[in-house]
Amino acid sequence: MARTTDDPYFWLGGIANAETQVLHGDPAEQLVRAALDLQGDLIVLGVRRAGPLHALMSGSLTMRVIDGAPCPVALSH
Repeated sequence: MARTTDDPYFWLGGIANAETQVLHGDPAEQLVRAALDLQGDLIVLGVRRAGPLHALMSGSLTMRVIDGAPCPVALSH
């Protein structure tokens, strides 16, 4: 279900144009592809503090997005 700018929720945060999408596949690839397709200005990712072993074993999603992103990436803890 896509929200539109008619939805008062978006005006509360000062967002003038936003939509929601559900994408399937590798998360990092889909985020980068969506940023390219939508000509995004910024990707914002929420991150948690996983240990270095977990990041090494899983191939950090955050690092893959940062490496492939066509725009700046902001991280939020």
